[in-house]
Amino acid sequence: MNFGKIISVFIILLSFAILLGLTLGVFFYVPYGNIAVVKIVGEISSTNGNLLSQSANSINIAEKLREINSNPLIESVIIDINSGGGSSVASAEIVNAVKELTKPSVALIRDVGASGGYWIASACDYIIAHNLSMVGSLGVNMDYLEFSGLLKKYNVTYVNLSYPEHKDIFSMYRPLTDSEREWVQEWLEHAYELFVSDVALNRNMTREELRPYANGSIFLGYQALNYGLIDGLGGWGEAYNKSIELSNITEPILLEYDQGYSILDLISGLSGRQDVSLRT
Repeated sequence: MNFGKIISVFIILLSFAILLGLTLGVFFYVPYGNIAVVKIVGEISSTNGNLLSQSANSINIAEKLREINSNPLIESVIIDINSGGGSSVASAEIVNAVKELTKPSVALIRDVGASGGYWIASACDYIIAHNLSMVGSLGVNMDYLEFSGLLKKYNVTYVNLSYPEHKDIFSMYRPLTDSEREWVQEWLEHAYELFVSDVALNRNMTREELRPYANGSIFLGYQALNYGLIDGLGGWGEAYNKSIELSNITEPILLEYDQGYSILDLISGLSGRQDVSLRT
């Protein structure tokens, strides 16, 4: 009997079994946990960030929240926020997904939970922030670069061949006309009212009660607590315990979700195109 051949065959079969097991593990592994943790870090957008900045993709996050909501094993959700806001539409998409949750939700505000970041937090059942967290900044803005003064200084002429005349609104080569400024102001006021009305509804406040704190100002955590913008002070431990309390979990197991982007997504964000949109 050739023991060398037997050992070689055994090693080959063992290697194949290990490889098969790893492959099946990759394809059939189902993560388990009863407390889902969803992170929202960086600028809130419907696209991904670039190699120099991090972005919270609203499409990915909303999809994960709906996946969590349909998972009967998950009993509560912690929304871990460190964001100063971003696109109004992207923020609203995440807010709507949070509102669809049928499980208790706790928002944990880290360094910053402002503007769209705070809007998302307000949709949760309970908000916790650190004493020194930056909270609030309820307001709407639009911004873009405009070089018309520089062109004039160097005697460079901007020729608009678009049709009709307002097609090139927000061009960096000319200032807004008076009528365009009126339109933009109307858009901002409309978006602001929607934003503030929804936050007030989420926090069980009237718009009049919220209005003094909806002037674009940022508050520290202890101030936000006094103004009714959050429910408690603390950090991860307090958010974790509150999540267990709200869902009456006896054996908590965390299941963490990332923001869901790849290196290709990051590279695709290197475009230098100037986008102008409503931002909260």
